[in-house]
Parts: sequence; C-alpha cells; structure tokens
Amino acid sequence: MVTFDAASSGSVFAGTTITFSHTCSGSDRVLNVGASNNNPGTAVTGVTYNGVALTKDGEQTQGGGNKVEIWSLHKIQRFFN
Repeated sequence: MVTFDAASSGSVFAGTTITFSHTCSGSDRVLNVGASNNNPGTAVTGVTYNGVALTKDGEQTQGGGNKVEIWSLHKIQRFFN
C-alpha cells in the first residue's frame, strides 16, 4: 500500500542551487522529487537527500524546451538507520 506522507516545494531562478527542508517518516520509504524547467539553456544536474544522490527515473521535454523530471530514492531508511 502506498501512503502519501508530506510535500515540500521551492523554486529557483538563473541556474542556481535550491535547498529546502523535508522530513520523511514511516517504514519502507520512497522519496520522489519532481523537477521542472522552462529554460532550455539550463538543466537539473543532480538531486540529493541528506547527502545521498537520487536516481533520475525519467524526463519529458515539450516544445520550446520545457522539461519535467522525476528523481527517486528507494528504501531510504537504509541510509539513515
């Protein structure tokens, strides 16, 4: 069974780094991060949670260079228990 825990959000402009706080709870956890970009000259180069790199699961690009990406970290309790 999948249960929604919490959501966090943030935004950034001009190719800089974004940092925001998010706490995961429960057991057998999965963290999913969605990133969108409407500037064809920039790219998401990586996503981390507590210093652990997430895996890019996929991306979709629309006309004009608008892009959305999904990143994930599965079974995150093994990194923090």
